[in-house]
Amino acid sequence: MINTKMDVSLLIIGFDPYKDVWDVYFQLLEQYYPDRPQTFLATNGMRPQYPNVIVIPTSNECEWSMKVNKSLEKIDSEYIVLLLEDFFTTRSVNNYELQELVRLMDNNSLNYCKLLNQSRIKGKKYLGKDYLRVIDTKDEYGISLQPAIWRKSFLKELIGEGNYNAWIFEFQQNKYKRHNQNRIDCIADKRNILQVTHAVVQSRYLRSAIRTFSKQGYTIKTTQRPMLSRRDNFKYWLKRFASEYTPKPFRMILKEAGRLLKISYVSDRTDIKDKQE
Repeated sequence: MINTKMDVSLLIIGFDPYKDVWDVYFQLLEQYYPDRPQTFLATNGMRPQYPNVIVIPTSNECEWSMKVNKSLEKIDSEYIVLLLEDFFTTRSVNNYELQELVRLMDNNSLNYCKLLNQSRIKGKKYLGKDYLRVIDTKDEYGISLQPAIWRKSFLKELIGEGNYNAWIFEFQQNKYKRHNQNRIDCIADKRNILQVTHAVVQSRYLRSAIRTFSKQGYTIKTTQRPMLSRRDNFKYWLKRFASEYTPKPFRMILKEAGRLLKISYVSDRTDIKDKQE
């Protein structure tokens, strides 16, 4: 049964062509996190039925930002766990840890707590707890769309009124965000309390995710949505490694080398460049 006592909701922002991914996502979510808070799925127009999930259909014209805004209008809770459909629940979730984290945010007037980072979470300890870190103000991806708890008013403020995709949101954040400057308001939790695994990249399953679920006795069918090829999988991890371990002044040099190897970068996308300009 869904836990409705917490002042927090789960919001998954979906994209209708990913319906096959949703089927896996919500089966795993129900299996590993049955006592979760009230859960919402924002879609373009589809109305699928999943156990203990409220579907919020929007329209085909709605991109990521408008789906979030339309969803927030229908959600009463003060805090939102904002999720993307390609981060699957991997193991059983301890709901108490989320409750405690929401209380900590409320007691300390925090606006944001990152729950997962694909690179190392750095920064000073928060409240003396090793697993909690103050996000460095210079961290260009300190605030991102990886799984996180958001104060709803803060999320709405950052999104604004436009209709744009998730990549543009993150690039706008890199340019305009102001976190932890006048006071500590954004932290990160290193524990991965929601037990999530990044499963889909470039519309295909990561090979490591397939292996992870196979070890747990769960088979993800790859007939409708294939795995990344070994070559593309290598490119993806090479890009991740360079981003995490390369000093910032040398990243552009590595990017140019990567382009020669036909590695694509989100920042090269025309729609993002146009938006930034």
